[in-house]
Amino acid sequence: MTPNIEIDRLDGSCPVQATGKIDDHSAFYFRGRHEAWQFVAGPKELSTEELVSVKLGFASNDRVFVLEGDDDERLYLDYDHVRDVLQTYAQQYIEWMKERR
Repeated sequence: MTPNIEIDRLDGSCPVQATGKIDDHSAFYFRGRHEAWQFVAGPKELSTEELVSVKLGFASNDRVFVLEGDDDERLYLDYDHVRDVLQTYAQQYIEWMKERR
């Protein structure tokens, strides 16, 4: 089943950033700058700041999913591309959640 992604914010160019919800039960944050990118998702009661704190290592939360990478294909991120990768990363998050049950 494909997750439903609701994007609350998608803006910027360097970095491109996005926030929103996955299936109305989880929150996500995405950041792409040059070829580096990060995707963080967790329970919807977590704020964007809390998700970023976990990603940066300032906080710990075993309910937060973090993906990071360097990928030449994302060197010139555009909003349509971001929407596509968000769908892929949201699916990986949903699968991760199922494995943890």
